[in-house]
Amino acid sequence: MANNKFIYDYTNLLSERIGKENGINLEDLNKIQDKIDDAFDTVFSNPTLEHKCVCENLDNVDLSKIKSLAKDIRGNFENFIVLGIGGSSLGSDALFTALSKSGYNLLPADKRNGPRFFVVDSIAPDIFIDLINNLDLTKTMFCVVSKSGKTTETMTQFFYTQKRCEELLGESWKEHFVVLTDETDNFLNNFALEHNLKVMYIPTLLGGRYSVLSAVGLLPAAVLGYDIDAIIAGAKSMLAQSQNRNVLENAPLLSAVLNYLNYQNGKKISILIPYTDKLNMFDDWYCQLWGESIGRDLDKDGNKLCGDARVGQTPIQVTGPSVQHSQFQLYLEGLDDKVITFIGVNNYATDDNLPKNLDKLFGEHVTDGRTFGDLLGIERMASTEALVQYSKPSETILIDHIDEEGMGKLFMFFMLKMMFSGALLGINPFGQPAVESIKKGVANMLKGQEVFQSRNKIEL
Repeated sequence: MANNKFIYDYTNLLSERIGKENGINLEDLNKIQDKIDDAFDTVFSNPTLEHKCVCENLDNVDLSKIKSLAKDIRGNFENFIVLGIGGSSLGSDALFTALSKSGYNLLPADKRNGPRFFVVDSIAPDIFIDLINNLDLTKTMFCVVSKSGKTTETMTQFFYTQKRCEELLGESWKEHFVVLTDETDNFLNNFALEHNLKVMYIPTLLGGRYSVLSAVGLLPAAVLGYDIDAIIAGAKSMLAQSQNRNVLENAPLLSAVLNYLNYQNGKKISILIPYTDKLNMFDDWYCQLWGESIGRDLDKDGNKLCGDARVGQTPIQVTGPSVQHSQFQLYLEGLDDKVITFIGVNNYATDDNLPKNLDKLFGEHVTDGRTFGDLLGIERMASTEALVQYSKPSETILIDHIDEEGMGKLFMFFMLKMMFSGALLGINPFGQPAVESIKKGVANMLKGQEVFQSRNKIEL
């Protein structure tokens, strides 16, 4: 496995670069050293069971079992569909988007690494049912992912496709489904066992948004022919690096600490800008990780946080360089309430020289020896420099190239950063208690509970 170098550059968060009003003086870290030590201890020295599960999952995940099942699926099916929502699908979609060739599903079979791949996280009928109607279900494997075993959207998708397959295939419908769920007495698990479906279990304490490095993300990755050993190796190398108590030598911890100081300085919005469309879905995965983990009105001990004491940093996902032409005016001259994280890539799997006519556009030679990838890097650096000119904070992550190892490092970096951040903020970054109210509302309305009828509206 090639060493995919990972660089965390925090230069443009510092006061010496962007000024004292928005910048951080590294000497200020000494003032919160006890808090930094507590954050480290919460994740490593005296971890909660959830923290421990995220880290130990890298050693406990059964890669051989995943690869064996993936090999069987690759040899027997032309389509592989993930039925799931939120953490049950975003990670596998992020891996697919990052590691697959553009237009993957349009390529002939001999040009693809595996079956066609679809992630269905919508029950919108003109999306979901249209897809099912236009696929040959006799050649399709469905991967049903619900940790709770009762996710309304996923169970709706499952029972609809199960019925369609049973009508078409009879008892052999069972060969077209694999279930990923918690090994508990839940509806999906019981149904799968009753009908002898293939089942792989998600660790009970591994929350959905932290589950990409389990079978949830790794089975689809293996079906698509990706090197899941390299994904885990990349994650393990990041985990090992993060076990250094020296905050200036621990990238996820340092990023969490600097973000904490920015949050205390009014930066209530966290913007992730990858400078490649390959990381679009990784951006979506990050937004779920950050939003569901950090939005809290209870502290880690369950005490109610009121008013401004409530915790929440809103994640925003955009992609460079298109964001330069849509939102950067706001970022540069708008409110000082944002901290930006760039992700840059040094080398691209496919690249080519810039067209020579650009020299005419600029009136001088600008293309010599430069590629599309070089231009993308220049666009990113110009954006970071513009932020510096306006005294706005940003940090940059650089990876050599997008591959399995690099994705493992990226996933683990942000999960560790989130866990350290939760400790710094004094909250529990696991679970999503408030979201349960929506799930209960859906269930109650399906059972016939009266729905509030709005009267204050304008009809056109």
